[in-house]
Amino acid sequence: MSPIRHSMLNLLSGLVLVAAVGGCGGGEELPAPTSDTGKSTPEANPAPPTLGVADAYAGTWRACFPMTQDGGSSAEQFVFERTGAGTATFRFNVMHFAAPGCQGSGSVTQTDAASVSFVGVKTVSGETVHKAIFSRPGGSHKEILVIRADGKLYVGSDPQEAGYRTDVEGFPDTLSSVGYERQ
Repeated sequence: MSPIRHSMLNLLSGLVLVAAVGGCGGGEELPAPTSDTGKSTPEANPAPPTLGVADAYAGTWRACFPMTQDGGSSAEQFVFERTGAGTATFRFNVMHFAAPGCQGSGSVTQTDAASVSFVGVKTVSGETVHKAIFSRPGGSHKEILVIRADGKLYVGSDPQEAGYRTDVEGFPDTLSSVGYERQ
């Protein structure tokens, strides 16, 4: 089992991950319309939609790992669905493929789910990352996430990995080297 797969399986069994960058929409102020008497009548402008950190992570993300035992491969898949500006549902799947490179149809070998709350940001090795709490019946797990300039999602490193550490709040303080591609 690859260190990353082992990491993600450990994270999910204790509870798993998620987070990202958001922005706010904006718009021009339009002049108030005039009534038929020629006087201005104020009209409320609808508020622009609020985008949040959950919007940045929404979607399906996948990383492929070689499996040397049978010549096939495995993939880890994260699915984030926005439920609010700072919240999402999260599904995690491990899939096995008979072919290398995660080609063809794969079979799901493991799955898990959680609700995610993005609770802030922190700096890890000079990079701003999102802090998230993954909750499910029986417990919660603190995680960090970032979408880098390469467009890939990176998460906190495996607790079994050399050099793994957490901050005083219990969030990972190191990132995995594996990037998950948006599907």
